Amino acid sequence: PEQVDSINAPAAPAAISELPDQAYYVSPTGSDVNSGTADAPWRTLARAAVSVTPGATVVLYGGTYADELILTVSGTAVAPINFMAYPGQTPIIDPSVQVTGWTRLGTSAVWSAPFTPGPGFSSNLGTDPASPMTSCPDDNPLSRQAHGFVSVDRLPDQAHWLAPQCVSDPSTLPWGSWARLPGGPLYVRLADDSSANEHSLFVANGEHAVLIWTASYVTLRNLTLRLTGQTGVESWGGSEHDVTLDGLDVSLTHLEAVRTAFGNMN
Repeated sequence: PEQVDSINAPAAPAAISELPDQAYYVSPTGSDVNSGTADAPWRTLARAAVSVTPGATVVLYGGTYADELILTVSGTAVAPINFMAYPGQTPIIDPSVQVTGWTRLGTSAVWSAPFTPGPGFSSNLGTDPASPMTSCPDDNPLSRQAHGFVSVDRLPDQAHWLAPQCVSDPSTLPWGSWARLPGGPLYVRLADDSSANEHSLFVANGEHAVLIWTASYVTLRNLTLRLTGQTGVESWGGSEHDVTLDGLDVSLTHLEAVRTAFGNMN
C-alpha cells in the first residue's frame, strides 16, 4: 500500500478563536437536516460539498467519515474554499467498508464472503463509481491492474495488506492474498492462515478520499485520508488549479497518495 505521513509540513492547528464566525461544521454524529452550525453540524461531507460558495470554510470535527469528499465548486483567488480539521481533533476520511460473514472454503485456509460493490458517491456533476473490487488486471493497456484492496484490521504493514491474485480456483490462493471475479464472492487467505472471522477485514468502496472535480482555489488542511481504492486525493477535469494541501496525513491507498493535474498545487 502507498503510505505518506504528510503532504507538506503539518500545519499548525488554528486556534479555536480564529475559526470564522460563519463557518460550516460537519460531524460523524451530526445530521444533514441540521443547519451546519457548530452546535448543529451536518453529518456527511456530501452535504457540505454542495453547500459551499467562494470564501466558505468547512470545519470537520474528529471521527471517521465513511463518504468521499467530492469538490465541484471553486473558490476565488481572494476567497478560497477551505476544508479543515477542528483544532486539536482528527477527522478521518475513510470510504472503505467492512466485510463480515466469512465461510471457510472446504478444509483450506481460504475464506469467502458475498460481496457487491457499492453504488458510488454522488455529486452535482455526477457519480464517482465505487471500486469494482476485482483481482484480475483490467483491459486498460496503460494500467493493466487489479482494482481494490483488502486490509486486515486497518494495520499498515504488508502482512495486513492482502495482495490481489487472478486465479480461477480460489482454493489455490497463496497466503496473504485475495481474489474476486466480477459478480462473484470475495475470497481471502490471511498471512498467518487464521480465520477471517477473527479479524476486521475492510475493502475498497471509494476510489478516492477526496476528488477535486474541476474545482480550483481550494485548501485542505489537517485532514487524515486512508483506505481508498486508488488515491488519497485525485483531480478530474484538467482545469483545476490553485489547490493547497496542507498537513494531510495519507495512508493505505492502493495506488498513490495524490494524483493530480493541478495547474498550481501548494
